[in-house]
Amino acid sequence: RITSVLIGASKTEQILDSIKATENTHFSEEELRNIDQIFA
Repeated sequence: RITSVLIGASKTEQILDSIKATENTHFSEEELRNIDQIFA
């Protein structure tokens, strides 16, 4: 599972996009499998 977000931004818009990304903390089983495949 994703438990944290690493933020490395140089523009305000990038920070706001990173904050928006934290709004979705629930993932379907398929999404979790896809994430696991990417990081495996």
